[in-house]
Amino acid sequence: MQIQSMNESSVTAASLYNDYHQSILHYLNSLISDYEAAEDLCHETFLRVINHWNQRNSQGSAVGWMYRIATNIAYDYLRRKRCIRFLSLHAPVYEVKLTSVHLDIDERIAIDKVLSQLPERYRNPFLLYTCAGYKMEDIATAYGCSNEAIRICVYRARRRFYQLYIAQEGMKQGARILIVDDDRKTVDLIKMYMEREYYHVLVAYDGYQALELTRHTNPELIVIDLMLPAVDGLDVCRTAMLIEQSA
Repeated sequence: MQIQSMNESSVTAASLYNDYHQSILHYLNSLISDYEAAEDLCHETFLRVINHWNQRNSQGSAVGWMYRIATNIAYDYLRRKRCIRFLSLHAPVYEVKLTSVHLDIDERIAIDKVLSQLPERYRNPFLLYTCAGYKMEDIATAYGCSNEAIRICVYRARRRFYQLYIAQEGMKQGARILIVDDDRKTVDLIKMYMEREYYHVLVAYDGYQALELTRHTNPELIVIDLMLPAVDGLDVCRTAMLIEQSA
C-alpha cells in the first residue's frame, strides 16, 4: 500500500505506523546509530506526519515528505546530543578543545593560563562557538537561555581573552600586533586599547587580508579569530609560520 493512493479520510495513525514503521525505524537508526533513541524518534516522526497531513503538498511524494520529516528530526536530535554531550564532559572545555589544535607546548601553556582566568559562564560558550564551530542557537538550547545571552557571553569572553593574552605575553612597546576578526566592533575595541599602550596595531577583517599583511609587515603577534570567512584562522597561522621560517 502506498500513501499516495490513500484518501485523506482513510489515513490513520495505525495504518501509517503499520506500513512504514520498520523502514523509518531502520532509516533513523542508520542516521543516529542508537536503536532505542531511533524508536522514540520514529514515534515522533509519525506523530508529525499525522498532525501535519492536511498541510502537506498533495502533489508531491508523501513517502518522500515523510522521510524528510524523519531526517529533520534525526538531525535536530544529533545537534542537541552533540552539544549537550560536549558540555557534560568532566574535563574543562578548554582542555578538551585545545588538544585538536596544533600548538607548541609554550603556546598551549600560555593559552590554557589565559582561558583558566575567564569565568566559566563566558569561557565555555566562547570555546563552543569560536573553536568548536557550534551555532549560537545550539549553544543557547544546551544552556537553556536566549541566543542574545550567548552572544553577549561570547563577545565578553573574546574581549577579555584578548586583553589577558596581550598582558600575559608582555609585548614590548612599539611591537607590531596584527588583529584579525570579522567583527569590526571587536577589532576597533582591541585596537583602541593596544594603541593606548603604544603598540603599532594592524587590522584585518578576513583571512586574505591577514595573509597579505603578514607577508609585508611580519608582525610580532597575531591575535586572530579562528572562525573567519574565506581563509580560517588556523590556515592563516600555519601560513604565517611558513612565512616566518622562510624569511
